[in-house]
Amino acid sequence: MKNIIVYQDAMASTQALIYFLNERYKGDNVAIIQANGADVRAHKYPNDDTLAFFLPGTPSGSSAYRDQLQQDGFDYLKSRINQGMHFFGICAGAYLAVEEFSYKFLQTGEHRKIKSPLAVIEGRADGPIIEMVHPDRFGAHSGMSAVSIAFNNLAGMAEESRVFYSTGPELKPDLNGTGSYSVLARFNHAVGQPIGALRRTDLKGQISVSSFPFEYGDQEYIDYIDAGRILPQSFYDELDKIKPHQPARLRFCDVFLSPIDMSL
Repeated sequence: MKNIIVYQDAMASTQALIYFLNERYKGDNVAIIQANGADVRAHKYPNDDTLAFFLPGTPSGSSAYRDQLQQDGFDYLKSRINQGMHFFGICAGAYLAVEEFSYKFLQTGEHRKIKSPLAVIEGRADGPIIEMVHPDRFGAHSGMSAVSIAFNNLAGMAEESRVFYSTGPELKPDLNGTGSYSVLARFNHAVGQPIGALRRTDLKGQISVSSFPFEYGDQEYIDYIDAGRILPQSFYDELDKIKPHQPARLRFCDVFLSPIDMSL
């Protein structure tokens, strides 16, 4: 049986992603498997049956993943991509996919610049995008903002949707590099409409990265993050902005996940 691997180690944000993937592929005879850093470094997962590997977001930042996977784990992922495995990086996973990234810690002002141990996309990622960060980020616990994206659906028609944004990067591919890239989404209301989702298509496995957690709609967030509804009202105001846009968000998901769908 073919499988899709979701990276699951300390602090990885996976509940909604696993639910989303299980629902989407439940009729396709595909196993959704969780794997940690030790599994990757031991070459247990991903394996020859793996269609795709997801490196999700995490509230602890990329440093946890770098500690867990270490260079040999990232090298193994790169080898699997070169053999045809598709890679999906979300938020922290998007930062790690590029050659170099920077991150500003909003609470302390510390600004880190890091060379990625994965580096499968030429260029940079810099974040967070300050004007999209929730103004009550630390008081609201989750800190998610409802932001607008522009994308083309599978029919090639331009669409707009609302998605959740936390502290993902602006993606800046090096268009003078050797890779072939396509922009999947841009943020509408940030200066210069920065790239929020990107795909590299010239390797045997395609690499898709997103600065925002595409898997979260309004109900998924309630179910997996705030089942007790304990967050401040400012957060529920953001939920109300997301609700009318669920059909368009799912059409973006069709675009983002199309490498898997075409492999089935």
